[in-house]
Amino acid sequence: MILILVVLLLWTTGIVLIWRIPVCDGSDGTCSPGQLSVIIPARNEAGNLPVLLKSILEQEDPPLEVIVVDDHSEDGTADVARRNGARVLGSAPLPPGWTGKTWACHQGAAAAAGKYLLFIDSDTFFQDRGLPALLGSFHGGVLSLLPYHRIIKPHEELSAFFTISMMMGIGAFTVLGDRTSPTGLFGQSMLVEAEDYRKAGGHREVKGRILENFFMAGNFRKLGIKLHCRGGRGSLGMRMYPGGIAQLASGWSKAFVSGAASAPPLLTALTSLWMSGAVIAAIMALLAVPYGRPCWFLPYFLYSIQTWSILRRTGSFGLLTSLLYPVPLLFYFWLFFRALFMRLTRRSVTWKGRQMGSAKGRD
Repeated sequence: MILILVVLLLWTTGIVLIWRIPVCDGSDGTCSPGQLSVIIPARNEAGNLPVLLKSILEQEDPPLEVIVVDDHSEDGTADVARRNGARVLGSAPLPPGWTGKTWACHQGAAAAAGKYLLFIDSDTFFQDRGLPALLGSFHGGVLSLLPYHRIIKPHEELSAFFTISMMMGIGAFTVLGDRTSPTGLFGQSMLVEAEDYRKAGGHREVKGRILENFFMAGNFRKLGIKLHCRGGRGSLGMRMYPGGIAQLASGWSKAFVSGAASAPPLLTALTSLWMSGAVIAAIMALLAVPYGRPCWFLPYFLYSIQTWSILRRTGSFGLLTSLLYPVPLLFYFWLFFRALFMRLTRRSVTWKGRQMGSAKGRD
């Protein structure tokens, strides 16, 4: 009984870290589409860009401009962007110390004419009236959305605990609500007033970071610029790593290896406790029948329900993924410890033809 109580106590940390996931209500924001520059860094994104650009063009009120910064693509990204109505900016050679994405965003911001800047990844897409919902929820400061994860292939279900750990580590959805500021911003999207962006030093201040938005958040906070994070359900979606398990592993590894996934100690500790409880619950369920303890199934059941409650609000994850949560959890741990070994041995991850720095997150 004591073991069950301990696991249940660990289970409650999940409630503390992810209590609610507010979405964009699109009520009375301060940013209008005619003042907005959308900046899309793109490297070999010919397959993803048509979906995103079409979703922007189909909005009732399109933005002032859509800038695609072609980061030396080899698959016709620039031509695809032009055919779909975007202004294409060819990237200058990558300077030392910059990642490809931060350099592309920096150039896009320098060329933008809008009062407001929306940096958005190529593998995202707006849902019907998604852009007005996003802009209508902007009331100054910085707004970042975690896109709703569209799952199509079975291997994409393995992203489950990466998504959960990212949400827990950013501290945006806790029981304290808006009484505390998020520790970071989601990497897929960031809406900010151009003046605030420049005051904070823009992408130049985080030029060598893999998850640049996570670290840029600190620069905004130093200036007293408020951070806001929302869930993208109903407004912004994404499709991540459709190319298979190898692509998925490389994509998530680049954050682990760079150390950019690091969260404040308290959030890291609470997340670790919650995941430890999930492991113990799975072991208890496995031993429940041999030891004649049917009550040991209770923690596993509660963790499955909690995992499902989180995942259904963040993506189209299947119910089976939550019922069999040890499978994606083991994949998460395997990739985490693999990335830890790579960091210790100063090995790097290859992503889109580039070596991502192992020690400091440099490209």
